[in-house]
Amino acid sequence: MEPDSEHRFSGWREANRYLVLSSQLIGSLLGSVLIGYLLDRYLGTSPWLILTGALLGVISALWGLVRLLLGEGTSSPRKKGPSASSGKNEKTVNSRFPPP
Repeated sequence: MEPDSEHRFSGWREANRYLVLSSQLIGSLLGSVLIGYLLDRYLGTSPWLILTGALLGVISALWGLVRLLLGEGTSSPRKKGPSASSGKNEKTVNSRFPPP
């Protein structure tokens, strides 16, 4: 790969992060509200379950936002320094994915 191509793809990685963030926010909120609405119709408890669904959707969306912004929602964990080491050998931790 050319040195320029790595820089070019970094913008796409950042855009992907925001795309994941927005879809997670919208999906968790709409999914929870939809489940609340359907349960309200079935059980006849309108509007309580839709409000509960909306509240749980907001909490879920904020939880996902915090996880993503802190780096816990990514596939590659961030290095946090020597104190965060679990004491395991790096080869045993990543045994499913051998180095190239």
